[in-house]
Parts: sequence; C-alpha cells; structure tokens
Amino acid sequence: MKARSLGDSLKRLRTQKGLSRAKAAKAAKISATRLYEFEVGISSSTGKPTAPSREQLKRLAAVYEVPAEELLERAGYVIRNHSEPPDVERLLELYRRLPLSARETLLTFLKSITS
Repeated sequence: MKARSLGDSLKRLRTQKGLSRAKAAKAAKISATRLYEFEVGISSSTGKPTAPSREQLKRLAAVYEVPAEELLERAGYVIRNHSEPPDVERLLELYRRLPLSARETLLTFLKSITS
C-alpha cells in the first residue's frame, strides 16, 4: 500500500467528517486558504512546500477526531522507533481511519472475543 502524504490524509479526514474546508479551518482556528495549502503541500504565496505546525496539527486532529500522534507522525514530528509486521500495520491504518465512536465499539468487541 502506498503511503499517503500528510496533505492527502488531511483532506481524506476532512471529507470523511463531511466538513467543508471553510468549516474545518474555522474549527481548527486557521484560515481556509492555509488548510488548502496544507492539503496540497504548497504555499499559494511562495509556491514552496508548506506544512502545519505541531499546534495546528493538534487542533486539526481534534476537529477530525483522530489521535494527534497520528498526524504528528505523518508530518514527521514523531518518529516511530519500531516496525510492526505488515498485517499489524494494515490493522493500525484501518483503525486510525475509524471515528472515535467506532473505535470504542471495536475495542469492546475485541475484548469480548479475547477474554
């Protein structure tokens, strides 16, 4: 599976939540233009690569209801020191895509079948 860029991930999370760029940006306290730039990875004013700060990523994670560590890792702010087998990596990727309520349901189910 091809790794997604940070911008691809941000856009996917926003659209999965059914949020317009303007609504997501407002909730994260950034401009819609900046969010667009983060999603495409290029500053519209300079034409150079751009990425959100740690604080901006934390606010976006809260809006998208995903762990901040997920976005921080994708942005390169956090580096994982271990490697999981491919099947575990795939499970983690799928888990990370779930909304928080579905994660709780999945965890309850997994606990019930492993007890």
